[in-house]
Amino acid sequence: MKTFLAVIILAVATPVIARAQVSIPPANGPQAAPAGPQATIGCGPSNVNWDVTTDEKNHPTAAPEPAKAHLYLIQDDTEYVPHPRPSVRFGIDGQWVGATHSNSYFFVAVDPGDHSVCINWQGMVGAGGQRRESVLHLTAEAGTDYYFTAHDVYHGGGPGPYTGPPPFVVFTQINSDQAMAMMSRYAYATSTPKK
Repeated sequence: MKTFLAVIILAVATPVIARAQVSIPPANGPQAAPAGPQATIGCGPSNVNWDVTTDEKNHPTAAPEPAKAHLYLIQDDTEYVPHPRPSVRFGIDGQWVGATHSNSYFFVAVDPGDHSVCINWQGMVGAGGQRRESVLHLTAEAGTDYYFTAHDVYHGGGPGPYTGPPPFVVFTQINSDQAMAMMSRYAYATSTPKK
């Protein structure tokens, strides 16, 4: 019994210990490494939160910049049933660049080269265990647009006890046609770090 218990504790603790030791070297110039043991590669410090406002009337896109790449960062809550819905923080190379809330998007310009792009739910979302963050790698080319979606999923929140899976987020790169269709329906988000 003691051996079984020791194996369980080791299996649970090993990913936490390994995650605390993660660091990435700068790619394409000086970039911030993850900030502290709770930071994920590509994300910013865990204690930075954002105030998000959305504009449902305007749906801007980036002006062409031949020396930069543009990343469109979209939050899709079409499968997130309960309210309130989560806010999603987006990070690039260890720095938060902004946040969205409930079917919204924004865009940023980045230098060409390799980048880690991260998402993370801001604050507590739902109950129980959650998949609340994810990281993707991008090799950006100048003059090119890239589209990413944080697809939030949760079907709980109805009357009575919920017995389904906990809330989770799926982070993927999507094509421009799909992104443009989503952005034409979703609000444009602006965000500022909370003081």
